[in-house]
Amino acid sequence: QPYREALVNKDKKLRKSLDSFHKTATKVVLSNKAHVANLHKTLNLGDEYFADRIHLNSKGSTLVAEEIAHYVDSIELAQVKSIK
Repeated sequence: QPYREALVNKDKKLRKSLDSFHKTATKVVLSNKAHVANLHKTLNLGDEYFADRIHLNSKGSTLVAEEIAHYVDSIELAQVKSIK
């Protein structure tokens, strides 16, 4: 069963670990001049979008794919505008 928000909100050590991981991963990505799309912040998907504790179901996968496509499109559009 998904447990995501209830567990994370209840367990302060887990919240701290996840926040630390997110900060470190973001630093690594940005230091390599890559892009970061914080989908949790953008979509904030609830348990109904997960098949289990970490894997998206088809509904969640569709939303994430659409958001990634939108994000990539916005980056490409910005790059095209900067060339002109």
